[in-house]
Amino acid sequence: MPDMNRHHQIRGLIASAGIALLWVFLLPQVRDEVNLMVITVVCAAVALAVIQDLKTRQDYRSILVLLAPVGFFLVLAVVTSLVRMPAISSLREVLLVLAIFVAGVFFSKVAGLHFTLLGVLVGAVAAAALSWFLSVDHFLSIGNYFETAIRRGGVSGNRAIEYASSLAGIAAGLSLLHKKRWRFFALVPPIALLVMTLVFSGSVTARIGLMGTIVAVCLLLLRKTRFERVAGFLALGVSIAFSILLLLLVTLREQVLAVVSVFDSPNDLEARLMSWESILKALDSAGAFFGYGATFWLEGSAVGELANQPLKGQNYGPFDISHSIYLDALVAFGIVGVIVIGALIWGVLRKADGERKVAHQWTEFAAPWIFAAAIGITGVTDSFLAYRPAGWLLLGLLYGAFLGRMRLDEVFITKVAKKLAEKNAGSVAGP
Repeated sequence: MPDMNRHHQIRGLIASAGIALLWVFLLPQVRDEVNLMVITVVCAAVALAVIQDLKTRQDYRSILVLLAPVGFFLVLAVVTSLVRMPAISSLREVLLVLAIFVAGVFFSKVAGLHFTLLGVLVGAVAAAALSWFLSVDHFLSIGNYFETAIRRGGVSGNRAIEYASSLAGIAAGLSLLHKKRWRFFALVPPIALLVMTLVFSGSVTARIGLMGTIVAVCLLLLRKTRFERVAGFLALGVSIAFSILLLLLVTLREQVLAVVSVFDSPNDLEARLMSWESILKALDSAGAFFGYGATFWLEGSAVGELANQPLKGQNYGPFDISHSIYLDALVAFGIVGVIVIGALIWGVLRKADGERKVAHQWTEFAAPWIFAAAIGITGVTDSFLAYRPAGWLLLGLLYGAFLGRMRLDEVFITKVAKKLAEKNAGSVAGP
């Protein structure tokens, strides 16, 4: 048994290193720069490691059921993309997202939950350290260095990517916190570096996301005490308050922009609000229901051009993202896809809450909720997960790490068996 545990630990560490390297490799790249063949080879190599673990029919069934939703979204994206824009570029875009996403799923299956989170943390720390190191070339003074190092874009060339990477690393680090002192003191320095990187990005969205993540962690800690109900009411109150603020942001645009202008330039917020409005107006009925796959923002897309027209008139854009992960999901997969995504997220969070009541394990319980808070809050005005290869990798890692632990095949079989039992019981009872 010790040899087996050591084997799994070494394997997990190697997988974590692979995740971190792939994270740093993909972070500065935009979708047009990624070599599809390279990513496909990486995906195939990790897939071989997963296949080696499949010993029984149940193992094969488990991995097939895990990939079933991926197959659904693949078919939906291919069909809608080629219908809207029948071109090789449309198919390449879909296949690129698929290859990176599936690579993340397979990496998480090999690594396991804890080592997957460790890989995200190490990758984010490495990217942040590189950003600070590369900015030494522009050093003028201490104050100038801290104010401009990350705002210039860091290793990725985009400060939004820098703070998104840091926030993902912070969420992973907080998920790995443990009562053991050595782990706590080992995690504090890298988390502190990522917090510093995020704060000095100068992004209001990043700071709001950080505060929301910290609030989520505090509520999760409170739920592990006798004040569980208080934590539940507080979480509900915070969610309602956030929803009201978002509603006010959309409905009282002029007043909100006037308030924002007191503290900072309102141009970024105004551009986002205009882009949301123009995107929703550009959707047709079929697109709203089934989505546009990968074609909405591709060059030459008629509906993308239609969405950008109002923005060009105000000297904004053209944009190739909606600046909201929620709208990006709607544009890509339509209402049908959004419902499926919502069901998967709900299942993961419900499973995590069940783990808290049964096993009392912090990482298994807290990680889904922490990432849901971090992505859910920043995703209101950010599209990192939708348009950057590193974002697709993160989605694949979280999908494999969280859904892989749910044993979807067992859930499906249990539900089918329950329905058959109820049906048979009804037929036996008779009229």
